[in-house]
Parts: sequence; C-alpha cells; structure tokens
Amino acid sequence: MEIEFSEGQKYPVDQILDVRRAACQSVGGVGDRYTCRIQGKESYLWFEKGRWFVAAKK
Repeated sequence: MEIEFSEGQKYPVDQILDVRRAACQSVGGVGDRYTCRIQGKESYLWFEKGRWFVAAKK
C-alpha cells in the first residue's frame, strides 16, 4: 500500500499501527483514522464517506 500525490510522488506505508474512529482537528469531520508508519515516521490517514485524505503538514 502506498500514498500517491497528484505530482506522482509515492510514499509506501511501512505499517498500520492503529485504526479508530476519530475527529480530524485540522480539517473537521469524523472518520476512520489510521495511524501509519511512513518512511519511519508516524502519520495519520483518514477515511471518511468513501474518500481517503491526509492532513497537510507545515
């Protein structure tokens, strides 16, 4: 499994660490939050209403 952005950048998901129902504080809404390890760092992936998203990092 990997994340692919529109620019063609691909990031493989190393491991799924946790799955739970949670609210996304930065974007709003409630969905399934996947805590994943991507390139050795923990990150959240969200699945809500049939769509996947990641909150942008600054």
